[in-house]
Amino acid sequence: MAPQPPALSTLKLPKPSVPTAVTNTENTTATRTSPVPPPPPPPPVTVPPTTASKPTTNITPTPPISTTNPVPPPPTKPTLTTAQTQPQQPTLTPQPTSSVATTASQRPTTTQPTKTSTNPLLQQSPPRPPSVAVRQTSVSVEVGLKDSTGVAPTTTTSLSSTLEQEVDSFFYSVNEEMGDVVMRPSPLPANCNAFLKVWMLTKRRAWADVLQVTGELLQTTTSSYYPFYAALKMDVPLDTASFSQEENMETLQNEFTQLVKFRFTALLKLRRYPLLGRQVEELNLVKDVEGGGTGEEKLEQKNPWVPLGLKILAIQTLQYTDKSNRCIDKLHELKEHLVSQQRNVSPSSTKTSGVYWAGCIDNALANAFARKNDFRLALAALDDVQDCLEDAVNLLITEWLGDEEGNDKAEELRLRNVLLGSSKVEVLSRQGRILLQAGALQEASYLFQRASDEIVSVKEFVGNVGKRDSDGEEQGKTKLQILHDHLEKITLISQSPIQIYINEGLLHFAEKSFDKAMKIFGEALEMLKQQSQKFSPVQLQQEERDEKEVNYALFLSTSPIVSIIEKTIGLEGDENLLAHCQNNYALCSLYSCRMKEAVSLMESLVRINPTYFLTEALAFNLCTLYELGSDGAMSGKKKKVVQLIAKRFYLHDIGTESFRIN
Repeated sequence: MAPQPPALSTLKLPKPSVPTAVTNTENTTATRTSPVPPPPPPPPVTVPPTTASKPTTNITPTPPISTTNPVPPPPTKPTLTTAQTQPQQPTLTPQPTSSVATTASQRPTTTQPTKTSTNPLLQQSPPRPPSVAVRQTSVSVEVGLKDSTGVAPTTTTSLSSTLEQEVDSFFYSVNEEMGDVVMRPSPLPANCNAFLKVWMLTKRRAWADVLQVTGELLQTTTSSYYPFYAALKMDVPLDTASFSQEENMETLQNEFTQLVKFRFTALLKLRRYPLLGRQVEELNLVKDVEGGGTGEEKLEQKNPWVPLGLKILAIQTLQYTDKSNRCIDKLHELKEHLVSQQRNVSPSSTKTSGVYWAGCIDNALANAFARKNDFRLALAALDDVQDCLEDAVNLLITEWLGDEEGNDKAEELRLRNVLLGSSKVEVLSRQGRILLQAGALQEASYLFQRASDEIVSVKEFVGNVGKRDSDGEEQGKTKLQILHDHLEKITLISQSPIQIYINEGLLHFAEKSFDKAMKIFGEALEMLKQQSQKFSPVQLQQEERDEKEVNYALFLSTSPIVSIIEKTIGLEGDENLLAHCQNNYALCSLYSCRMKEAVSLMESLVRINPTYFLTEALAFNLCTLYELGSDGAMSGKKKKVVQLIAKRFYLHDIGTESFRIN
């Protein structure tokens, strides 16, 4: 019989007695860490401020230590002090799902003007340097590292070289199959509309361009999206007469909702919190209780087309404005509104708003409580999410299949188990990391073991991904077969096996087994690297890669399974999982005195795909390691190279303080 864990409601949360690795207590939204005493012999390291992640659905590991201001180079015998990370901003994630992918950092909030787009990705390919072949961002290049400079042995550089030449040298490698390669960002595919281009700009993290383009699409009177924007801004019913017969209102409505989420996310990524607060207020998405009914009821009467997920997202943005105290109150108010609706519906009915969105609201509450370090309330909210999972999965399958008959019952049961197993892995992992951060190692270990027990069916499913054609035509396939194809692309499912690795690594880290933890985090990074190449294989030509990128964008923006998962299960994969894993790996390398190995791995990841791997956290950690391992002049040059790489690839969410340049 399995040992029973202590009741969470009566659990005493002791103060942490061991160093705590990155343990994000919110999903992709705000990250935080508890104070951590420095480890014995090894020197500690300062971890970068994490950027705001979308306040929505998943809790993942976050850097244990961080700082908000540039730190001067350490002395001869560097010793770093650990500073507690402050809550960050969203995923906005667009997570959740109705979440926006954002990350919150505690850098000075705003005085950054909107950047005017000079991004050549929007127009044409950037000029190619002479005598070198140019490969696109999605290309994966294996690089043989010889030292921490990242320059292949055949390349020689001097301090007098220009920074652009240094960047080219950083990416230079001798590859038997591909020849000499210098990576530069590719232009956006020409065969996609404005909406898909915005979606791809978000994936490339060109947030200043996202802010500019969404502003034009939403606020220009000749735009097809303007009637929706005007209806919300003026707080009047939607003028359906303004649409032509050729326009599909349902499609435009869905795209408008996504554009608003992208805009909120961009404002969070650029730390323009006051403007974010004004825009949420301007669109009347968060109503105060007035008169006899709630604000949500009044909004439903005027504009019933507004998705509830957009309202939940707008409420979550309050955490990053001067009205942060209203966030939890409004979420509870909305939940009570849904519960009252459910009471008015026949008990036998399954299609009620209360059932559909309860998980999403509870998940948002868990994130909000975690940001405030209210661990007991966060654990209780996640318990509520878990209690609803089985009913939510059944509701998802029922809505997807509809009245279709003759389905393979064995396959249907398998997909139910995959959805339920991956959802439980997500919730249990988040609960375990909260307990780990609070210092309750035994209880965290118990929950991590429960998560491992749920992964069997998911591992088998994820292991078979890619062995069948899931990008082919849907014509002739049953709804169950189409569901199988769609689930292969959902990050909540594909990340589940990696979550188990990270759980194990965090536990080893808390037990001060840094070598074991580093090995496990390295394996998790390798799995994430393989996933990053899934939709842009190296062997494909540029046109084929563009086609795959467009198809994936179409899937995420139009697939009904994405919206159904959001309103039933309410969970989403963590887009910041990679950054958390990188941070933990860097910490382990420091505590185990293997700095050079950590630098080599980080540099190799940047070479593979800067857009995917060069996060704010990695930039900060890498520049910190440069300071510890090189003299002032050399480390300064290396840090400027990293900064120029971020500029070359238009990574607007990396602040200048992350490069630690004095």
